[in-house]
Amino acid sequence: EVPTSSTASPCPALPLASQHRSTRAVGSAWPTAPRASSRRLPMAILIDAETLAELRSSVVSFAAEHLAPGALERAHDVDYPRDLARLLAKQGLLGLSIPEDRGGQGAGLMAAITAIQAVASQCPRSADIVQFGNFGPIRTFAEYGTDYQKKKWLTECLAGNAVISL
Repeated sequence: EVPTSSTASPCPALPLASQHRSTRAVGSAWPTAPRASSRRLPMAILIDAETLAELRSSVVSFAAEHLAPGALERAHDVDYPRDLARLLAKQGLLGLSIPEDRGGQGAGLMAAITAIQAVASQCPRSADIVQFGNFGPIRTFAEYGTDYQKKKWLTECLAGNAVISL
């Protein structure tokens, strides 16, 4: 059984894209890379190694406590683990790679990759959900979906209540 969010200790909050500054000190917000077009998703947000290490450590601790128990059974379950998707969303692990103005957290690709690796070290099935919530169809949808479509469906996907495919 997957714990509810009330039993899960949240991972430390990541600075959002709107909080980015040019400093790279520990705990500071991250600078964004220049974009060629305001419509396109940013490809990179620069994050210092120490911040990534802190993120990884926090996510591994969360995953060891809340995802590792039952990981083997979940690996063989044919049903989509919606309870896990909601828990991972509440922990802030879905939408890391999606800009804030599109409903995500704006933390960037490296934060999302780090989170996927950290979760995978404890529960590969849960890492699939974190991957789904940051890459592939969801990023395409965040970039090219209409405002109406994003409001109706992207919000639900980022909350762990829906899945999307292309």
